[in-house]
Amino acid sequence: AQARGYLTGYQPSSPCIALLKDKQVLGILQRHDIENKSAVEVATILKGWFDQHCEKEGPSIPRDQFEKLTPYSGCGSSIPMAGGGMPIQVPKP
Repeated sequence: AQARGYLTGYQPSSPCIALLKDKQVLGILQRHDIENKSAVEVATILKGWFDQHCEKEGPSIPRDQFEKLTPYSGCGSSIPMAGGGMPIQVPKP
């Protein structure tokens, strides 16, 4: 709910992916931006945003904590996962 306050000027959208820095939107993908793209295309856009706007190499928490994290593997959406739930392969530069 707090993130919605930073997205003024953008219509609510589900799904929606935004990159924010200092409460400013640096990039946003809304449903209409995502619908016609493959998972790889979306991942490539996100990687481009991070490459352009993020200064520090990740992860942003200590490595031992990062390695204990379990990736989130579900959501409440009824939209089928691209590729039948197969892992996304992001092209390397």
